[in-house]
Amino acid sequence: MGRRLVERRAICLRCGDDKDVALVRCRRCGHQPSGEERELAVLCSALVLDPSQLTEVQHRLRRGEALKPSVTLLNRARAVLYGEPARSLSRKELGLLALANGVVTPLLGWAVWWRYRHVPAGRQAALITAPIHALWVLLWVLFRISLSR
Repeated sequence: MGRRLVERRAICLRCGDDKDVALVRCRRCGHQPSGEERELAVLCSALVLDPSQLTEVQHRLRRGEALKPSVTLLNRARAVLYGEPARSLSRKELGLLALANGVVTPLLGWAVWWRYRHVPAGRQAALITAPIHALWVLLWVLFRISLSR
């Protein structure tokens, strides 16, 4: 995260208090978002939600309700947090990735997964790459067994 996220208003995920910036420690309860919680923190800020939505989220958090954001809102928060579009791979890209994994090396697929690990494209890359990688490992083991005989 090379750039600084600055917004006018954010809500603490633990106590529902107002903050100036989503990823800083709350003055009231001391909570600071970390890990995957950072996506929810950005979601509960003016970078993603309008003022009326923020007020609604604040009321829910103060009542102790769990946040259950839609996939669309989470993808918007990820795009803001990680500076990349919440995109999916096209059929053509999936086909080329599968071909590259099978013909060249599954490391290409894992590189794509690493690049897009926070958005749906990363999950797609992993779902294509993992079985092909397992097949490569199986072929390698069978080859090693055949050499030892």
